[in-house]
Amino acid sequence: MTPFAEKSMSASRYIADVKQQDFDSLVLQKSREVPVLVDFWAAWCGPCRMLAPILAKLADEYQGKFFLAKIDTDSEKALAAKYGIRSLPTVKLFKNHEVVNEFIGVQPEKTMRALIDRCIARESDVALYNAVLHWTDQYLLFLLPAINTIGTSITKIDFYCESLIISGQAYFAAPGR
Repeated sequence: MTPFAEKSMSASRYIADVKQQDFDSLVLQKSREVPVLVDFWAAWCGPCRMLAPILAKLADEYQGKFFLAKIDTDSEKALAAKYGIRSLPTVKLFKNHEVVNEFIGVQPEKTMRALIDRCIARESDVALYNAVLHWTDQYLLFLLPAINTIGTSITKIDFYCESLIISGQAYFAAPGR
């Protein structure tokens, strides 16, 4: 680990140095749980040294509402090439396996907060999601006796339930939700 990486990394559980072999689990898979902010940096990059403490501060303040993955482009050239990194620092925000936003260079903290806030689950989203799940469960419980009486095929019921579930998942998985 370079001296810069040691200084920029806090002992936070919300931040990790990511290597090629960790990328799938620490970025792609984790982005299904929480947004993952990926900081592509290098030790020789002055703006990277300015950005690192701001990102670390935000990761600690947000307490797990997003995860900060730091990728040293000098040692992880393949990842930098795969994601088209041409300028440093470059920060990409992953959600559900996809890059949903990004910026290049040092940005004001306010701008970075706004980028993160657009992608984290708000309490209102969680409440709505839970209400939809509860409503769906209650609605299906109400319908089952009628369905059994009418004799509607289970295939149609399965299709209807699957449609409700997929619709709900698509809404809550949409970029920016």
